[in-house]
Amino acid sequence: NNRPLYDIVVFSSEPISEDKVQEVQAMVHPAKFSVVIDNPGLHEMVRAYPPAIREETLSRCNVTTVEEMNWYLRCSERIFHERLAYCWQAEFRTKHIWNHPSIAQYKTLFWMDSDVFATRVWKQDPIAIMLQNDLKLFFLNFPAGRTRGHEIPMRAKKAFGRRICSVTLVDGHLALGSDTSCSMGRLAQVHGFFHITDLDFYRSERVQNWFNILIGDNPLHREFDDQIAVTLPAAMYEPEKSWFMESHGVILEAFHNCKLDGRRPPGVPGFRKWWSRYGKGNFSEAHGKCPITNSD
Repeated sequence: NNRPLYDIVVFSSEPISEDKVQEVQAMVHPAKFSVVIDNPGLHEMVRAYPPAIREETLSRCNVTTVEEMNWYLRCSERIFHERLAYCWQAEFRTKHIWNHPSIAQYKTLFWMDSDVFATRVWKQDPIAIMLQNDLKLFFLNFPAGRTRGHEIPMRAKKAFGRRICSVTLVDGHLALGSDTSCSMGRLAQVHGFFHITDLDFYRSERVQNWFNILIGDNPLHREFDDQIAVTLPAAMYEPEKSWFMESHGVILEAFHNCKLDGRRPPGVPGFRKWWSRYGKGNFSEAHGKCPITNSD
């Protein structure tokens, strides 16, 4: 970002110390940088649920009072047994981020998870490519797993008015599969760790309707997450404007979950080991300037 200097917004569920904020601000200067707390507080959110949903949430988290809950508490659901912190980020990115006041002024959102690491200077600016081609979704990896069971396909049918049997790639863009022999399950989805979205598209009434139906009366669930939330409206309404980066010549080699661009092995496990071995040769512009304190 040292060339385009795009604004940076960090969403966090808990406060970040001011010294850490200032450290990052100094590192990315003169780009605009801000940290936003993405919730009013876990206890406040759960207390505001309708009584039946609040009681169901307490039950699946195996607690009897809201005060016993914390972000690291694991809660059961139909498929997963996951930390509330993970469940909240999935819900936030599915339903709440699009109209959040902190990004209201923007038309394009370039999302990267906090455990994504650059391994070299990028030869292309993916945001510029997104804008030049009027894309609605520009994503680094597909597929990233598949949905399980019939619940999500059933909610998709309610939102879109038709069955969605499969999602695939055709000529480098998303496409819906045939309706024949539809099993109504196992929908492929765009990897959520790194993608660019057109905010006007995802803020539109028809797409927001899908988000509301997807979450429904099931807050703080991992199952109804941002990956399928982002994938289906793009495949349904704007498939030819929803591009897979690699098919269009964009190779970034972003390190995440011990893979490059979500697919290729990096050579060594863990980013700190990778950086120690390859950082100076691959990314001399950053080597010795950016302290590597976390690993992936």
